[in-house]
Amino acid sequence: QVADRDQVCDSGRAVGCEGVLAGVATMEMKELRNLTEAELAEKARQLTQEVFNLRFQHATGRIENPMRIRQTRRDLARVKTLIRQLTLSSERSADKRPR
Repeated sequence: QVADRDQVCDSGRAVGCEGVLAGVATMEMKELRNLTEAELAEKARQLTQEVFNLRFQHATGRIENPMRIRQTRRDLARVKTLIRQLTLSSERSADKRPR
């Protein structure tokens, strides 16, 4: 069993960890790219609140899985990256329009 955890799959992650880190589902960029800008903003707000709650639980010693903090922060970064990409692409398209 221990040897199975040390195996590495094609993506470079440990076997059995694709999209899941210690029981916490991660967000895939493919899924996030299908969301609208308003949905991404709402997701960012939710994730910010979740990071706050997890940090509070961690400080009080009530968190079951501390790795959720890390994964949630990374999911938030993914969402913010997509929001920024959408902002930049809309600015570029606005600059290319004839005046």
